[in-house]
Amino acid sequence: MLKPPQQLPENSKKRSPWLAIFLAVVAAMFLAALLFFLTLGAFGVLLVVGLAVFAFVGVQYLVWGCWLGPMICRDVAAEEQQAAQRGSSN
Repeated sequence: MLKPPQQLPENSKKRSPWLAIFLAVVAAMFLAALLFFLTLGAFGVLLVVGLAVFAFVGVQYLVWGCWLGPMICRDVAAEEQQAAQRGSSN
């Protein structure tokens, strides 16, 4: 018969994900360095291009998503409110 899963004590601490994130970054840097040496530097060009694309997408997200998003939402809300007022006055 299957036993029910044991519950953790209420005072147990939750683990922080920072060690896992740090290890993943170190592994990625090691892999990038290994590929750079194995391809005699050609991987460096690909890495720079990839980082440039990532940076471009990040800037687009900041500009269009975070900065202009609230402005567009306010404009749409104002237009909807005006349309509702026009609809109720007819």
